[in-house]
Amino acid sequence: LAMNLLPDMELLVLDEALVGIDSVRKERVFEYLQERNQNQKVTIVITSHNLEDVKAICRRVLVLHKGESLYYGDISYLLEKYANHVMIKILYKDTIPDVDDLAIERYTIEDHEMTIYYNRNRISEKTILSCILEQCVVRDITVLEPSLEDALLTILNDRDTI
Repeated sequence: LAMNLLPDMELLVLDEALVGIDSVRKERVFEYLQERNQNQKVTIVITSHNLEDVKAICRRVLVLHKGESLYYGDISYLLEKYANHVMIKILYKDTIPDVDDLAIERYTIEDHEMTIYYNRNRISEKTILSCILEQCVVRDITVLEPSLEDALLTILNDRDTI
């Protein structure tokens, strides 16, 4: 209701506006903001520490650290460029797959579950899975994609090493 009382404007700035809102109301706010953005061409600036909210509603992001702009652009490009460390969990049957010749970072094995950590800029999921499927029977595969938070940590770490 309160959001409908907002006057027509070109710019709407929301500072941590979604803190404390339950998920149902948050979804309504997302829909409202997207409608205002698309239909009324309102530019919306959201400051938030909740990166899942940012990812759910924003197409572009500005990353600030100590007053310095570290990144401005599409979230999809940010994820593609900086969130490239992926984890695959493979539940296999019987034979332990040999992945020593693959360009992965590391792997662990525990109770017929292999967890593989790799950089998708160096090797593809298809290459890894093809290798494993040739060697053993796979009961389940779970790919854990990197998060927006992972990308931001990479940017911060890269900045600190420069």
